[in-house]
Amino acid sequence: MNDVTSSRGVSAAQTSRLHRFPSLESMSLFTYGTLLFPEVLRTLIGRVPQSQIASIGGWRVATLRGRTYPGLIAAPGGIAHGRLLAGLSVDEWCILDNFEDRRYELRQIVLSAGQDSLAYVWVDDVEVCSNIWDIQGFALTHLGAYVERCAARHGRSQTSV
Repeated sequence: MNDVTSSRGVSAAQTSRLHRFPSLESMSLFTYGTLLFPEVLRTLIGRVPQSQIASIGGWRVATLRGRTYPGLIAAPGGIAHGRLLAGLSVDEWCILDNFEDRRYELRQIVLSAGQDSLAYVWVDDVEVCSNIWDIQGFALTHLGAYVERCAARHGRSQTSV
C-alpha cells in the first residue's frame, strides 16, 4: 500500500485494518448499523457520502450483548440489509476505521448484486445474541445520545456537525 497520509496526520498504512487494501478510495463500504444514520456520518466525517441500498446473503445484523450497536456475522441462509457508501477519501477511511471497535475485522465481501465491497465483520462470538439488531429501537432510544458520544469522542460540537 502507498503510505498515503491523511490531512489529520494518520497514515492509512498505520491503521492496521486498512493496510491490506491498497485502493481504499476506489472501494465501497457496506454499512448495516449506526453508520446508516446521516447524523452519525456527519458527526464522524463531516458529510454524508453518496450511497445506495445494498444487501449481502449468508450474513445477519446481530444484536451484541451490552452494546447499542450491532455486528455483522455469518449466518447461512441469512441476509443483511444496509447501504453501500462510495467515494470515501483516505482521511474518511482512517476516521471510520479508528471509530470501529477493535473486535471488528475489515473484510472484502461480495454483495448480493455481485459487486465487491468492504465491511466491518464482528469477530467476538461470545457477545453475539440470537436476535436481529433493532434499528428502529436504536433510533428511538439511543441515537441522540450515541451521536453526542461520537461528537465528544471526535472533538466536534453538535452545532458544528
